[in-house]
Amino acid sequence: MNDYHKDLFKTTDLVLAAALITLNKELLEMDRLSGTQFAFVFNILDNGIEQDFINGRLVVEPMRFSNNMKLLKSKIHARLRG
Repeated sequence: MNDYHKDLFKTTDLVLAAALITLNKELLEMDRLSGTQFAFVFNILDNGIEQDFINGRLVVEPMRFSNNMKLLKSKIHARLRG
């Protein structure tokens, strides 16, 4: 699920969320939708990033991306525990 509202972008895609953080996009909030599913909300104006991601053209630094995946997974697990 990807959704745009004014200047906000919301996605449930963990990999896309980690890529956006790696590109220095600010994660505004994580909304728990149901069970273990979360929506990640960003303040971005350019939906071209999502198209580049979908089409395999988005390039990110691998170590930062890996660290951001771990960070998001850690945040999810922390929210699920408490």
